[in-house]
Amino acid sequence: MTTLRIGFQRMRNLTTGKLHTQMQDIYEDIDAITGVPGVMTHMLPHACSALQPYLKKYATDPRFYDGSYDPSHVGEVMIPVMSAEEKDAFFKRFGDMVEFGVMS
Repeated sequence: MTTLRIGFQRMRNLTTGKLHTQMQDIYEDIDAITGVPGVMTHMLPHACSALQPYLKKYATDPRFYDGSYDPSHVGEVMIPVMSAEEKDAFFKRFGDMVEFGVMS
């Protein structure tokens, strides 16, 4: 299993809905975690929401999910690349959000 070392600020991009680093980091981190490149700008909110259950298994610090902009939250977290089953679950959640018009 491949594991990614992701800085807290980059993780906060994915968990808080607030930009803590550069936009490019969000694309790269979603691609790296899911193993599927090509997320587009209009997909980011749903992709980040669909990632939440997976990320909460590994990024357990509650500060990641407080919805605030917090540049003082520093460190690194190890996140495994998704397995085929986890990828399927991610895309099911993502597809349900898009199909039913759920807003992130």
